[in-house]
Amino acid sequence: MEEAQTLSSSGPRILLMEDEPLARWLARKALEETGAQVVEAASCAEALRHLETVAFNLLVLDYRLPDGNGASVATSAREGGCRCPILLLSADADDFATEASAPDSLFSGVLSKPLDVDELQRAVQQYCSPSESSASGVEEATTKRAWVDRFCVIPMPRQMTAGDLSALAPVPEDKGWIALDLRETESIEPECAAKLDALAETCLALGGRLALLGAQPELVRLLREQGAPPAFDALPDVRALEALSRRLSSFCERSSLLDAVISADSEVVEP
Repeated sequence: MEEAQTLSSSGPRILLMEDEPLARWLARKALEETGAQVVEAASCAEALRHLETVAFNLLVLDYRLPDGNGASVATSAREGGCRCPILLLSADADDFATEASAPDSLFSGVLSKPLDVDELQRAVQQYCSPSESSASGVEEATTKRAWVDRFCVIPMPRQMTAGDLSALAPVPEDKGWIALDLRETESIEPECAAKLDALAETCLALGGRLALLGAQPELVRLLREQGAPPAFDALPDVRALEALSRRLSSFCERSSLLDAVISADSEVVEP
């Protein structure tokens, strides 16, 4: 059974996929000794669910599992926008050595089983060095949140992926009022369209709003071509965001006042 795992903003995030409980426990302890935050998966299906909601710095995938293999999970991760290093665990590591060294390989490296704890920890130090993990796209951006009126402004990386957007979620402080700063963003994966639409719907459900600040025209066009009415606002600059915030704030205040009056009237009991 899956357990909810709470991740902090410090330490690299590592997905560990291993179906053998003892091997998974040993690997987790070794990874945590390096300062990493470990998310466990005992199956391919469980690993894929975690990849939908967490932006990882490293994937450590066992090759053979009852419901699939590490190669298929690695392929799905790449198709979903994950760009972090991927390590394969296999009792037949020598068979994958040549493949892992190829420029277009899914895997950054292959580790032998039974697991060598020292080898695993050295791999983490190699692929999750502090300089790499602290500069990992949207994770760094979320630590630089700024505020424009009621909007929480989050700067986005130059190359924005679906994985970057999967890592974003409204927090209690912003109450669903989010503006993604895309002024420095140079390229955006097509898969980001669906992720942005889902984030916009989440913001609306919380009573907030999603705004795209300085979005490239092609991104806005891509989203509008999906057919559904856009649930976000595309704005050219901060001044436009301030104007939108004032307008929406006034509307929300009037709505709150009307709700309070209706609630008060409903408490009146006719004699």
